[in-house]
Amino acid sequence: MTERIPRIGDWVFLHAKHGGPFLVVAVYAATGTVDVKPVKGNVEMPFVDKGIPWRDLTFADKKGV
Repeated sequence: MTERIPRIGDWVFLHAKHGGPFLVVAVYAATGTVDVKPVKGNVEMPFVDKGIPWRDLTFADKKGV
């Protein structure tokens, strides 16, 4: 099974955090991590969350959100 590689602009949900979706704003292939920020105003997480492992992402279809 091929693991999907995130790209800047992908909308994702995080396994460890409730809410979402989040927008991928940076991708680090060497470490397999991304930085994300909330797509919608999220009072609990208003800023960028850094260093999220790829394995903690669930990709969202923008049309389905």
